[in-house]
Amino acid sequence: MIRIRTETHTIPEETYTETFYGCPQCNFEASSTEDVQVHYGKTHAVKDIKTVGNTECYLIESEYDFEAWWNARDVIDIQKPSEFKGPGWYYVECKLERCPRNCCNDLASRARPISDLLSELEDSAAKLIAESLKLTRLQAMAMSGKLLPKKLDYFLETTT
Repeated sequence: MIRIRTETHTIPEETYTETFYGCPQCNFEASSTEDVQVHYGKTHAVKDIKTVGNTECYLIESEYDFEAWWNARDVIDIQKPSEFKGPGWYYVECKLERCPRNCCNDLASRARPISDLLSELEDSAAKLIAESLKLTRLQAMAMSGKLLPKKLDYFLETTT
């Protein structure tokens, strides 16, 4: 995918050759393939970015783009292995994890498809609805005088 251009220069008593690698998407050139890959990852790999709530979502179309984007990120955290699961939207999950020596916490990040986030949100919503129903029933029983303090523990145990 990277363009290659070679130039030969001659100056008195010395001839040297420079090789330039170019981005396949634009006129960017560098003297190393790594620099071109970082440029591509930062500039061209992500086809679109949308922010949903506090989550930035990235549209990735190919495994090559995914790898270029993930490896080009400027991060201070520990990047966990991330797997390309087909074209689509991805987000970066960051969380504290125990270090390998188990003495402290490290901030670790991994790329995940937004379908994973949707599943987690649906599970959280279901739990929130269940808790809300319990609290609503508890409030209704308390307001009607049917729930005495000594029966509260039994109510909470049987509705959990």
